[in-house]
Amino acid sequence: VVTLAALLSSGAVVACIDVGFYDTTCPSAETLVQQTVAAAFGNDSGVAPAIIRLHFHDCFVKGCDGSVLIDSTPGNKAEKDSAPNFPSLRFFDVVDRAKAALEAQCPGVVSCADVLAFAARDSVVLSGGLGYQVPAGRRDGRVSTEADALNNLPGPTSTASDLVAGFAAKNLTVEDIVVLSGAHTIGVSHCSSFTERIYNFPNTTDGIDPKLSKAYAFLLKGICPPNTNPDDDDAHGPHHAGEVRQQVLRGAEQQPGPLPVGRGAADQRHHEVAGRLLRAQRGGVPDQVRQVHAQDGANRGALRDAGRDQAQLQGHQPHQRH
Repeated sequence: VVTLAALLSSGAVVACIDVGFYDTTCPSAETLVQQTVAAAFGNDSGVAPAIIRLHFHDCFVKGCDGSVLIDSTPGNKAEKDSAPNFPSLRFFDVVDRAKAALEAQCPGVVSCADVLAFAARDSVVLSGGLGYQVPAGRRDGRVSTEADALNNLPGPTSTASDLVAGFAAKNLTVEDIVVLSGAHTIGVSHCSSFTERIYNFPNTTDGIDPKLSKAYAFLLKGICPPNTNPDDDDAHGPHHAGEVRQQVLRGAEQQPGPLPVGRGAADQRHHEVAGRLLRAQRGGVPDQVRQVHAQDGANRGALRDAGRDQAQLQGHQPHQRH
């Protein structure tokens, strides 16, 4: 799924990017990242969805340039501290540890943007998804602003039309939206993202959004209290995914009637169509990757490394948290 994020290259500059980019300059690059992510995943399985989301939030702004990793300064609030990212983006420390391991073996060679791309792929695999090859050679962004995140990232209240338009602006299709939506089948949502739809939806007698299944709303109410404070949301979020699942099951036992799981012909048709879209998308990814090997997802900010080759970039890393 996360290969879609690697294809987001709005505002890209021409550069050399390919599978096996570090085979001669840092042969252990992907292995070191994989080992770091696997160790973190062993302690907290929430690492996987968090890093996949971290990669997407990096790529969808101005390309996969690692700018989401840049710290804020007194004169500038960076992407990571914008409303769409703070405090919900997590596990920056895993990327830090992977980058530190690489610097110990291959100083100044592997970009932070590539570390994040490798880590996202490893997170997909650790979650039981398919592995895929990651073209590398991205150059690290040196510009990161709150406005970039606010103006580019889809919001939780985005309509289908909003999403279609936003993805089209990145040269992505409805099929890409379907595949990216599939990434939300791991991890859990924050209660504060939807409590208004189950408690305080306007012009309703029960406060529930009429577009939601009543049974599903009942289950969500069993997990999330009304007026959830986003700052306290982790009590109901990814840190306790196992407990959330148990609460869902307990809520299901208390709710009369069938669970909102599709069994009818219409639901079967939906799954068949979705399956065809996913298979078509999966088959199209290799060609799409080959088409964008000349793009590194870097933005066109004044302080870019555009035009430099990898040798020139070695030893010239942007001022980041790494």
